[in-house]
Amino acid sequence: MLTTVNSSHHIEQLVYSVVSEGHYRCHPRRLADRVARATDAAVPRLLANGRTLFCEPTGGYSVFLQLPLQTNDIALAREAAREGIFIAPGSVCSPDQHSARRGIRVNVAHAQDPRFYDFLSRAKVG
Repeated sequence: MLTTVNSSHHIEQLVYSVVSEGHYRCHPRRLADRVARATDAAVPRLLANGRTLFCEPTGGYSVFLQLPLQTNDIALAREAAREGIFIAPGSVCSPDQHSARRGIRVNVAHAQDPRFYDFLSRAKVG
């Protein structure tokens, strides 16, 4: 049974204020700046020890780190999860689940965690 056909007046006023006063316009700009700074900090650390990226970052939230041929991305993600570290396996991110099997997707916002780099070193990723 339908009991409500519109949202709260207070919420509508809040959304109107945020949009009309320009607050939202500033948010994507600040977010893009934060992502760019996080990427600039993460990429050199990811490239350390001979690691390589699939491609240059283009402003997104993630970069794709290549893995050595013998590394299984799913097994690596499971091993990381046991240590409380989230890694997105490349095969999960690929439409055909084969071409990206040798990589992991790294969220640049979380790439500042020293545990992540410690794990990469111990796992012989690069």
